[in-house]
Amino acid sequence: MGNERINPEGERSRHPRTEQLTRRPRCQFRGVEHDHHLDLNERIYRRIRQLIITGFLKSGARLASSRNLALTLKASRNSVVTATERLVADGFLQAKRRSGLYVSYSGPIAPTANEAKVDLNPGFLPFALDASPVDLFPKPLWAQLQSRRWRSMPDRWLDGNAGKDIGILRQAIASHLATQRGLLCSPERIFVSTSSMALLDLTIRCLGARGRPIWVEDPGSDFCWDVLRANDMDLVPVCLDLSGFAIAKARQVSPDTAIALVTPSLQFPSGITMSLERRQELADWARASNGWILEDDFDWQHSPADLAPIAALCPSRVIYFDSFNHAMFPALGVAFAVLPDELIDRFRSLGPLLDRTGCAPHQIVLTDFIEGGHFERHLDRLRSAALERRDALDAVLNRISGTLVQPKPGNGWPFTLTCVGVSQPQLICAARQVGLALSDPSAFSFSVSRSDEVMLGYRGFSPAILHSAGAGLQSILPELPRRSKGTELQP
Repeated sequence: MGNERINPEGERSRHPRTEQLTRRPRCQFRGVEHDHHLDLNERIYRRIRQLIITGFLKSGARLASSRNLALTLKASRNSVVTATERLVADGFLQAKRRSGLYVSYSGPIAPTANEAKVDLNPGFLPFALDASPVDLFPKPLWAQLQSRRWRSMPDRWLDGNAGKDIGILRQAIASHLATQRGLLCSPERIFVSTSSMALLDLTIRCLGARGRPIWVEDPGSDFCWDVLRANDMDLVPVCLDLSGFAIAKARQVSPDTAIALVTPSLQFPSGITMSLERRQELADWARASNGWILEDDFDWQHSPADLAPIAALCPSRVIYFDSFNHAMFPALGVAFAVLPDELIDRFRSLGPLLDRTGCAPHQIVLTDFIEGGHFERHLDRLRSAALERRDALDAVLNRISGTLVQPKPGNGWPFTLTCVGVSQPQLICAARQVGLALSDPSAFSFSVSRSDEVMLGYRGFSPAILHSAGAGLQSILPELPRRSKGTELQP
């Protein structure tokens, strides 16, 4: 009776101390039910030790009391005490008087079985084309803006169904486009999503274009191609010339096609900027044929020519989209489209059904980042750093240029090496084994099935990393089999 009390309703209830002991403890060690051929105290010992040496219980972490552990594991307290005393004796735990048991192990952490199977993401390897320059992002400034906003964040912006498209962000984007891109549009024409690929998918659906032919640049972005193929689009490759997308050749190859996907600012991977005359020619085609131009303004900040987008020439036939993710950090999840008036309602009705992952807190902090002039200054940093990193890579690779590999004349973005005395596939494979991500140009082309070149990205890596990676590339060249120009590899 000492552990019970009478509540106001006249019912008996347990003493608060007893109730506390029956609550779920902070630390749980499920999994001791396995290995029934072992004694229970041995199973408890092995389970806690495994959690410690794999890093799930870190040095300094406090264990639950032996009484709570016994309740959780449905074991006797003696079994728990026996196991923990062994862990103390073996140096995994430390008992502190009137405080409890703490993890004292500080040795090497053993990888779990799943971790041992995980391969490195090529996006994080030096020379990867898709690596973003996240090291240049002003994290302290972003944290300051974020902290200020979170102190007064309206509840409606935390509702997963409410804040996909905050009006003040659309106003900030409209001002950014007017001042930075020469594209005048009202905030109502701006549709916010999570990525350019999500916008491309939504555009195809809103146009009712699934299964129809579409002109694409050759070479071009395989990410875009994957989205189009997922929508059963018939991809019609169009070659490039020095002025960019060859619209005249496109009309010869597939005259009935009414949709074109282009990247006029800085085409990947050719690095070509579409000329003003070619942009006007493409706009004239769209107006005359009621065609649609899907304009991806990716990497415009690195374009050598300051030309307005095609959407500024023909706003009624162009769906323009861009993303903040690559310029800032990929996890931001904010991209946008500028829509012709006739598509606004269709996007706003279908968009929320397909993309419900927008982050309103990120959007509102991004608004402050743009309106405070921080985004413009960040773009200036990216431009300066890109030139510095390109020069660093150029200097490194010129030192290893010779009879095996040679930098391509006029290198820009991405940087290209020509394999002269070694096999390109073997060079890519050997580089991957030492943690370098060289890319095959044929992976981005319909017309080229094999190439003697490799592409190297540099914008996402500091000059120090590029120098180290260049030394690693130099170290593997002597080990590769040699081949003479125009001949097969010699053993």
